[in-house]
Amino acid sequence: MLRACRLSPAIASHRPLATLENDMNRKVRTKPAATASGMPEPTDGPAGDLPEFLRAADLGKKEGARGSITFLGKTASKIESQFGVQYAFPVRFKGKLYDWPIRIDSGNHRRIADRFGKRTPKGSVNVELKTYNRNLYIAIV
Repeated sequence: MLRACRLSPAIASHRPLATLENDMNRKVRTKPAATASGMPEPTDGPAGDLPEFLRAADLGKKEGARGSITFLGKTASKIESQFGVQYAFPVRFKGKLYDWPIRIDSGNHRRIADRFGKRTPKGSVNVELKTYNRNLYIAIV
C-alpha cells in the first residue's frame, strides 16, 4: 500500500537551500530569549549569591579534626539527588556562610532531631571529622 506524500511549500516551489536556511535563522532570532529557553523570568533580589556547600575539607584534612558549626535558624532547602533526599541547612563556620546538606535518616539527622526536636535548628554544635568507607565526613558529636 502506498502512502501519499506531501511536499513542503519550499520544496514544492524549488526555492534554493540558502534561502531556506535564512528563513530558519530569522525565525529563531525573532523569539524572545525567555520563551525560547523555557525559563521563567528572574525574581527581584540578590542574583546568584548562593553559599557554598560545607565540605569535610573545610574543617580539616585528618580524621579527628574538631570545630563548631552554628545553625542560623533558617529553614533548610530540600535537595533530591542520586544520593537520596537531603536538606541543606544554612550554617556559619569560621565566619563564612555555608549550606550544609544532611541526608535523611543519617546519624547527623538523628543527632539534630535529638538536640533541637521538631523546631528549626538554631545554635552551635560541636563537630568532628570521621571516616566512613575511607571518605571523610563531618559528624555532630
